[in-house]
Amino acid sequence: MSHPLYTPDRAIVAALKRIDPGLSVDWHEERWAVFHDLPHVGNVDASAAALARETAHDFRRSGQVVPYHACLLAAYSLLQQEKLVCVVMEFDGGYRPLDARIVAHLRRLDWQRRNWWADDYVRVARQQASDATAAQRRATDTIWTDLKRDTTSYVDSHHHSFSSSALRRMEAA
Repeated sequence: MSHPLYTPDRAIVAALKRIDPGLSVDWHEERWAVFHDLPHVGNVDASAAALARETAHDFRRSGQVVPYHACLLAAYSLLQQEKLVCVVMEFDGGYRPLDARIVAHLRRLDWQRRNWWADDYVRVARQQASDATAAQRRATDTIWTDLKRDTTSYVDSHHHSFSSSALRRMEAA
């Protein structure tokens, strides 16, 4: 459950969103934790209620009386833990602030999840660079085409000289 005084670093959250838009950061059990908004099959409330009823029934069968609302809170907690990706902590279990190390760790895990090798990333990076260059070239061409068209229409409407016919020939080429 989120703590009202602790807010995660926006840069870290944005970096996690670049890895997977479903990732989020929240304060969880005195530590920062990364969650994924995995879709729950069916109605979450109905699933939690069914799990709580089953848990309460199991307790009654074993001779213990546990209130339904306690079972329901435990069921919601269990459903929340299903979304837990990792808890940010040092190797010895101590507190660790939210920093770029968790982003690098989750990026490596994402590579493994996608089963990509270094060659795959090089290929994707080259394709992204090629797409960016093509987009920049298209934008530049559009600017020059608009500039030629605007200049030609201005010269045609205001001047009847050699420059107007030269611009028309240049536009035709």
